[in-house]
Amino acid sequence: QVGNDIANIEVVRWLLKTQFDRNVVTHFDIQEQIFDHIFNHLGISSESRVDHPMVLTEVVANPGYYRQNMSELLFECYQVPQVVYGIDALFSLHHNHPKKSENAMVLSFGHHTTHVIPVLNGRIDAENCKRISLGGSHITAYLQRLMQLKHPHLSAAVTLSRAEHLVHEHSLIAENYAEALEQWMDGDYFEKHCRRVQLPFNPAPSGMGSSGVGKMDHCLNIVKRVQEAIAKRKQDRLSDDEEKLQQLINIQELLEFEDEATFQRTLQELGFSSIEELTLVINELRRQVQQVKNTL
Repeated sequence: QVGNDIANIEVVRWLLKTQFDRNVVTHFDIQEQIFDHIFNHLGISSESRVDHPMVLTEVVANPGYYRQNMSELLFECYQVPQVVYGIDALFSLHHNHPKKSENAMVLSFGHHTTHVIPVLNGRIDAENCKRISLGGSHITAYLQRLMQLKHPHLSAAVTLSRAEHLVHEHSLIAENYAEALEQWMDGDYFEKHCRRVQLPFNPAPSGMGSSGVGKMDHCLNIVKRVQEAIAKRKQDRLSDDEEKLQQLINIQELLEFEDEATFQRTLQELGFSSIEELTLVINELRRQVQQVKNTL
């Protein structure tokens, strides 16, 4: 499928192939498929031959290698009788200003790049042409990203195709950028010229409610379950600490009933080197137990 024959371009956008590398045709197998599509729709293809002269536009300073490949494709594959190459911006200049095009400065805005083309004495001054690696695709992608950041809950609905439609149908180039900003800061001007766009919207299920009460209840239930799980873990840890504390207290009380040798042997078996170390551990456990009890 080519061009407008693609029903839903967003679904297959990641599969799309283009004949261009930026603004230069480099993939001629894809270009051949597009030519087939164009000639079939125009009804000018007969017996593998296109018996019509052709005019093709190309980028400024198009490399000769790619022009040669394009000529081979047209002459050998389609047997085109004649081909003329030219820059679309200069065609537009001579069409719109046939008598005033001796000297001009042409701005050519493309999909991937922008060219500044000086014209002197009716001919292009190629040495002083400038290319800016910024085009319509960058503007579209920038608008899409701005809208997604402004409305994150609608990011999936703000597709590249919709952003491109907004650029083509509702945007303009400001002749005076600073003045345009001042105008849009005025509330009355904003209300008069602001355009509101309705994106596809799926209402929430009836159980959720338009105010989001159902969703809030769901979140609160999740929080409650998490809090209960945390409390249970604290209770289990408290039981373990209390049991360990009681064991250490019982060992400490042995000092009153056993001789010192037996007591020291018991300390070493439990990993304590002295009565002071045992006392420190008991005090720390008491503090931890009390701290956990305070949080329950």
